[in-house]
Amino acid sequence: MKTWKHRILSGIAAILIVTAICTACKNGTTNHSHDWGEWVVTKVPTLTEVGEETRICNFDPAHIEKRSIPSLVLNESIDEIIEFLDTQTGGNAASDPIPLIVSIEMGTTTEETSGWQLLLNAIEESGKYVELDLSSCEMDNAVFNPDRTIQTGKDKIVSLVLPSEATEIPGGRNAANSPFSGFTTLESISGMGITSIGQMAFTYDGNESLTEVSFPAVTDIGYGAFANCTGLTKASFPTVTDIGSSAFENCTSLTEISFSAEAVIGMPFTGCSNLTKFNPIGTGPLSTLENGKALVHDNTELVAYPSASGSIVMAAITCIGASAFYGNTSLTKVDFPAVTSIGPGAGTRSFMNCINLTEGNL
Repeated sequence: MKTWKHRILSGIAAILIVTAICTACKNGTTNHSHDWGEWVVTKVPTLTEVGEETRICNFDPAHIEKRSIPSLVLNESIDEIIEFLDTQTGGNAASDPIPLIVSIEMGTTTEETSGWQLLLNAIEESGKYVELDLSSCEMDNAVFNPDRTIQTGKDKIVSLVLPSEATEIPGGRNAANSPFSGFTTLESISGMGITSIGQMAFTYDGNESLTEVSFPAVTDIGYGAFANCTGLTKASFPTVTDIGSSAFENCTSLTEISFSAEAVIGMPFTGCSNLTKFNPIGTGPLSTLENGKALVHDNTELVAYPSASGSIVMAAITCIGASAFYGNTSLTKVDFPAVTSIGPGAGTRSFMNCINLTEGNL
């Protein structure tokens, strides 16, 4: 999730800001002109504890100013949410969202009178950007379906923590039917209980803002689930056992991904030209070569090498997977002296659309 940023959440916060005192000057007056650095959170506030942030004088690091951050607010009804949002001075831009922690009955999220849709209405009416935490919310079932037919308020949600009760995110037939369409400013999403992510779940036009995902319990990622999420930079799925084809296709900003070494991999990484670090977790048939850039099975089958460029030599590889280099436009020469097979069947996608590949030794 995003690093917590200080925001004025109540009148007392303003008082606390005024009374921040330099620890070196003691009495609140200065013995020299301060040139303060940025405020840095040193203790994150919670629902029960006040936080703290500090800043250091650029002229003299012995001069440190501290101020308190108010504890967070738990909103337990739609009326409380409306009142809370109405009192906030921040949230006017996606870069300055308000932490909105909610504990309500979500109901069946696709129903017009559900707590989820009433919450979206409240966010829309406030006009405020929020970091939405639903982890304490109750649901009628374990499927979190945000309802793609409803756009209200979704463009104001910058980060989203799903209800702990939720175990499944449904899929869609294509990008036009993605359940998360409308979340155009969503930068991060997490779900501690999510075990299944459906096909095309986060694939929709304009999804360039999503940079961070956290689903530590997920076991199944469907076809094209995160395809074209061009802002996604890192992802970790330590318990995943099945990653569908095209799951991360054209995630052009993705540089690092972690998953179980026992996972069954389809063809999920085509077009991930900046993916330079695979991190298989635990023991299993998946491992890496080329300093983590190449994903291999049983040390001999090349599964994926999306960032390959120029001329490469891989003497240990005996089999090249079905989409190992699919769409790679940076590859010019390959040398696989031990290869005896290319992909399953005809293996027609292994080097498909490698338009600058001019020489090969197989």
